[in-house]
Amino acid sequence: MTRGRGVALLLASWTLGCAPHPDPGPTVSIGLNKQAVALERTRQGPTLNITANITNGSTQLVLISTCEYALDQYRYALATGRIGDDWLEVWRPSCTNENSLAYTPLGPGESTSIPITVIATPALAPDFSAEPGTYRFRFFLSIQVGGEYQQLPRERTVSEPFTLLAQ
Repeated sequence: MTRGRGVALLLASWTLGCAPHPDPGPTVSIGLNKQAVALERTRQGPTLNITANITNGSTQLVLISTCEYALDQYRYALATGRIGDDWLEVWRPSCTNENSLAYTPLGPGESTSIPITVIATPALAPDFSAEPGTYRFRFFLSIQVGGEYQQLPRERTVSEPFTLLAQ
């Protein structure tokens, strides 16, 4: 190996080793205040009321979108050739231009609670049939790495599952 090429390889490996990487440890945990919940009867219609508790377990600042999150339903499907997971998005809040860019910063070790209300009517939640089953919430979370924010991988942005009980 020539000296110039060896120096270039050494420099490249040093640069890669110093590049910022997301914290490999537990970054964010998303719990719920209820493991099983029944819909409540309200004037607007059957309503899911639940609170997500998000804790930043990393050493970096995490940004939580206050509008960009979704409700997923577990739908096991036995289909040949199916690729992907068995979680299907059934609801997301409607966001206005003002709140679609709103983020809550969560420092290392900090927690926040996000109350979530889903009204199960075709006009407000056409894909959420409110059938009993297993559900979870998925959030849009970013972590600060080297002065920039990177979106966390999907598997690190979902809540623990909960059971929606029959009415």
